[in-house]
Amino acid sequence: MNLQESASSGGGGGGGTAPFSISRDDEEEKQKKSGKAATTKSVGLRKLFAFADGYDYFLMFVGSVGACVHGASVPVFFIFFGQLINIIGLAYLFPKEASHKVAKYSLDFVYLSIVIMFSSWTGERQAAKMRMAYLRSMLSQDISIFDTEASTGEVISAITTDIIVVQDAISEKVGNFLHYISRFVAGFAIGFIRVWQISLVTLSIVPLIALAGGIYAYVATGLIARVRKSYVKAGEIAEEVIGNVRTVQAFTGEERAVKSYTGALLNTYKYGRKAGLAKGLGLGTLHCVLFLSWSLLVWFNSVVVHKNIANGGESFTTMLNVVIAGL
Repeated sequence: MNLQESASSGGGGGGGTAPFSISRDDEEEKQKKSGKAATTKSVGLRKLFAFADGYDYFLMFVGSVGACVHGASVPVFFIFFGQLINIIGLAYLFPKEASHKVAKYSLDFVYLSIVIMFSSWTGERQAAKMRMAYLRSMLSQDISIFDTEASTGEVISAITTDIIVVQDAISEKVGNFLHYISRFVAGFAIGFIRVWQISLVTLSIVPLIALAGGIYAYVATGLIARVRKSYVKAGEIAEEVIGNVRTVQAFTGEERAVKSYTGALLNTYKYGRKAGLAKGLGLGTLHCVLFLSWSLLVWFNSVVVHKNIANGGESFTTMLNVVIAGL
């Protein structure tokens, strides 16, 4: 085997350089792969829908409308919920009318839930087409490509894992984007139309909640990414040692390999401990801000109801609309 000069100069002893160094050929192959990964270009949004036909576009249109309606249905739901609160409060005076109105609003909730069934359907149809197109493309290639460019595992991974990522992007992600945009617009519009005083107070609190959640997500995500990288490094060390086990044994480098692997795992432990601490502090801070905000809003709602600016149902639903829309 053509070992690195650093490995060959180590002699027969266990000192010197790492005995599980990979060969030059392996290094060149890794550099080529890393170069290809670095030059990989991201795919535009339009190319994600390259396998969509007319029926898929129709389903996506209906699903998009459904996602927008579903997002706007959250503020509408709170309106119905506020009316239910007022009705239940007067149920002891008008029991029959209260029961009829509760049943009516319950049916409205059912109607709002029917219009969101199409986006996942079209995503599954396009994912199936992508799998077939990728498989046909691979079968039409020269047989040598499976020795140099793609292995059987890579083909299977592309058909399963990669297509699932694309399917998630064209179905769930697009639907969620439309859902949250429509919920944001409808929530703030309904809130300011109904009780603008509560909307202004709630709007001043939303940035604090978003800031606390954003800092927590940023710190936790960064630490979790470091944990994964350290796991990858430990895996690479183990892979190199196992792949060059004869060289490791020839240079009596078992202890050095174990120390290197243990050091990589210690880094993983350190990052994991920091990630756990950040998660605990972040969630604690976020919930602290949330509960303090709710206490302020509930107190202000009592002031609004006491001054007859709005009733209890309108005040409560306005507060919920603006908070949910802002998040």
